[in-house]
This record gives sequence, structure tokens and C-alpha cells, in this order.
Amino acid sequence: MPYLFLQPDYDALRDEIARIDAELRGVFADTAVGTEQTSETWHDNFLFEEGQRQLKMLGARRAELAGILAHADVVEPAPPGACAHLGSRVVIRDETGTERAYRIGSYLILERAPDTVSYVSPLGALLFGAAPGEERTAEIGGRKKTITVLRIA
Repeated sequence: MPYLFLQPDYDALRDEIARIDAELRGVFADTAVGTEQTSETWHDNFLFEEGQRQLKMLGARRAELAGILAHADVVEPAPPGACAHLGSRVVIRDETGTERAYRIGSYLILERAPDTVSYVSPLGALLFGAAPGEERTAEIGGRKKTITVLRIA
């Protein structure tokens, strides 16, 4: 199953992998320095041990993001239309009468915007595919939430 991305989020994903690669190179260099300062490469050598922890953590994150990138599909934002799709701005009214607008974003949203939700999040999944006038209900954050779609831009 592909992971759907809008172009800015796809670019941010590639940038994040490049940032992690640079950080890995720096940690690797620091760890190498740690092995030069003592004859022991693992016992009672904080610099080496911390470097190993950092390499493991960053390597796991890089592998996770690279796996997502390998299955990523870039899609164009949906034009305003009959139903909400990736890139749509959906204006809703909740059960309290409060109106709010959300933008349906990519699988990963690396540059957070306060009104953007991933299409795979509980709220994003509730909005995805909705049409104006439609009422939808789902459990979000352990609570039942009912929304009415007012318009899609």
C-alpha cells in the first residue's frame, strides 16, 4: 500500500533523511574519537557507549523513514469538488456547534501546521471522502465525535 504525500511533505521527508544522514556521520566521527582516547572500546567509555546508542536510534529512524519513502506516492492536491481528498480544506461543525477548518495532509506531516491532519489520523480518516452536508461519527481520543461537513475548499 503506498503512502500518499503532497509534494511539500515529500520534499520534507527527503530533507529529514538527509539531515539524519548528516547527523549519523557526525556521531560516527565522535564515536571514532572515543575509541582513540582509551584502549577500551566499550567498557567504561562514555563517548563510545553514547555514540553507539545514538547510532542505533538514528539508524532506526532513518530506516523507518527510508521505508516510507520507498513506498511514497506524490499526489496533486485535490481540486475543490464533491468530496474531501488529500489537500482539501474541510470546514466542519461539531456537536457543540463549533465550526473549524482542517486541511487533509500527507501520510507524514513533517512541518506541522496547526490545522493540518494526516489522512491516516482518526480525524483525517473521518474527514477523508466526506461530502458537503454529510454527517460522520467516529471515536477520536477515546470519545465519540460527530461532525457535519459544511464545505470543502
